[in-house]
Amino acid sequence: MPLIPSRISIFIGVNFIFYCFLCHSQIQTSIKDKEFVSEKILDFIFDGTYDQSRSLQKWKAPRIINFTTSDSYAFSTCDTILDFRNDSKIYKLVILKTLMVGNDPNSFQDCNACPPMIGLAVFQNDNEHWILNSFKLDVTRFGHFSSIPESSIIRLGANQWGIKFRDEVVHDIGLEKWFLINETFDPYLTFEYFTVSEKKLLCSELINESVANEDVLLVERAVHPIESEKEFFDVHVISQFFISDESSQSTNTPIHVEKCLFSMEPYDRSFRKF
Repeated sequence: MPLIPSRISIFIGVNFIFYCFLCHSQIQTSIKDKEFVSEKILDFIFDGTYDQSRSLQKWKAPRIINFTTSDSYAFSTCDTILDFRNDSKIYKLVILKTLMVGNDPNSFQDCNACPPMIGLAVFQNDNEHWILNSFKLDVTRFGHFSSIPESSIIRLGANQWGIKFRDEVVHDIGLEKWFLINETFDPYLTFEYFTVSEKKLLCSELINESVANEDVLLVERAVHPIESEKEFFDVHVISQFFISDESSQSTNTPIHVEKCLFSMEPYDRSFRKF
């Protein structure tokens, strides 16, 4: 997995302007292992004031990343820190959540139509220090109110890793967004997942007529990478149909499975929507 050199003074593309604006004039080069906590990470990235009671860093945000026409303030926090290894090297992926300040300068916007800004930062371990390898403030805006979706690291290829955000819009129905863990955190794929229940009569062509009318048909749609030696794994989009007893909600083996195979190679820095 290619990552940029371990020097903060070298930065990639569009993030250069953001990073120069956000960081301190006297730039640190690393964070000590024993100090790798939210407060130190936020102070390392954002030049602002840390609110310990809310674990938030308040900093002046340029209008280019704001929803307004003038410079304003933003609150950022470390939402999640995930560990992973690649080529015997140890990394930490920091998921940052940024919220715009509301009408009250000490509060942030918190509404269903105000999804948080999600940022990502990758730190590499080097002799009891953590060195910033890559950073992007505005990877996506995703979530509801002040919360971002659940996240996990996923292997996307022989030496490729990604981050998956899974947002449940309503019960068992939602949206997944996958991003490559690379210098620019490119979008990888977007997927609408669901598990829905339908009465037997609505899908009678798939069900044996001996099944009782009170039974329910569960339809589950999911996406899974297929591990191989490829640089980017193929993915299966799988739809499964189950019969479930409505009272117990127990399921057996699927009565019908549909699989669609998609190749992710060559990866052309565009994303797929399934």
